[in-house]
Amino acid sequence: MWRAFAKHHAWVAGVAGNHDTYGTREDQARFAVEPRIHLLDGGCVELGGVRVGGVGGIIGDPRKPGRRDEREFLRAMRAVLASRPAALVMHHGPDASRGALRGHPMIRRTLDRSDELLVICGHVYWPAPVTTLRGGAQVLNVDGRVVVLQR
Repeated sequence: MWRAFAKHHAWVAGVAGNHDTYGTREDQARFAVEPRIHLLDGGCVELGGVRVGGVGGIIGDPRKPGRRDEREFLRAMRAVLASRPAALVMHHGPDASRGALRGHPMIRRTLDRSDELLVICGHVYWPAPVTTLRGGAQVLNVDGRVVVLQR
């Protein structure tokens, strides 16, 4: 899918989920440097004048694919946030609305210090796709949805 989009668009950016695989580590490394493809995980890129960062996978048992322990996940998240992205793409997102919108509370606590940030996440379905966190960051949950963002 990434390659198909890259053939027709200026760039494709995203993160890996907990069930995404790219073959061996070498296969994933080659994939990650293909033209116009930006597999984000702990870093940021400038795309069309917008700074986009990403953290892939979910918090969980690091012995399982697509998972990392909480400290490592949050460290990667804080490193991306220190680069002041306009958008943060994550597979695992925050909880919100006092737990009514499922996610991870430590991700929310980390994001509560952010303003002027759009967080795009998934992993679990929310009945309402958008919420605003205490610090002002807006969260768009795309699980089970197609969302087209335009300037």
